[in-house]
Parts: sequence; structure tokens; C-alpha cells
Amino acid sequence: YKIENQSLAGFAGFLAILIIFWIVCLLAGNFLSKLIKLSGLGFLDRIGGFIFGGAKIFLIFAILVFCVARIDFLNDKLDNFAKNSYTLNLLKETGSFIMNQPLTENSLDHASE
Repeated sequence: YKIENQSLAGFAGFLAILIIFWIVCLLAGNFLSKLIKLSGLGFLDRIGGFIFGGAKIFLIFAILVFCVARIDFLNDKLDNFAKNSYTLNLLKETGSFIMNQPLTENSLDHASE
């Protein structure tokens, strides 16, 4: 099936890659978890899960904060609550890096035409 809309094709490709990557990570995680449990190092499994789980949540929040910061109405309200926040600025910068801000702006400009 050929998708005519470039924005929709890009989004569908992103979703397909995300789902495949997620499944590969789950399979690798299960394999490593079983391997570590067999070796008697279960505490390393828990520590690794905590670190990678925290990193995953941080990256998801970074993308969400970046998207909210791009909406003028929501950004004005967000700035009132977090004037001197270190974490919010870190989330915005990380989200900007992940989303590759100039490419996002260009794709949004083409989508609105």
C-alpha cells in the first residue's frame, strides 16, 4: 500500500520503527534478565532496570515538555510556574536535541501547507 501524504508516510514509518525497536528492546531485556538471574546477580538486574527505566521516563518527559514549550499558550503558563527551574530547562534542551528542532519546524511548515 502506497501512502501519498508525505507527513503521514513519515509518521507511519516512525511508528513502525518505534514498535520494532520496542519489541527488540523487550526481547533483549528478557534475555539479559534471565541470564543475570541464572548467574546469581539479581541485584544488578534491579539496579539496571531502575537506571534504564528512569532514563526512559526522563526522555519521554523531555519530548513532552519540548512539545508543550513549542505551543505559545501553554509555554506562557509553564514559564509562570517554573521561572528558576533547573530540571525544566534540562528537559527542554534534551527534548530539543531528541526532536532535532530545525527538522521539526520544517516538517510542521510543510504539513500546514
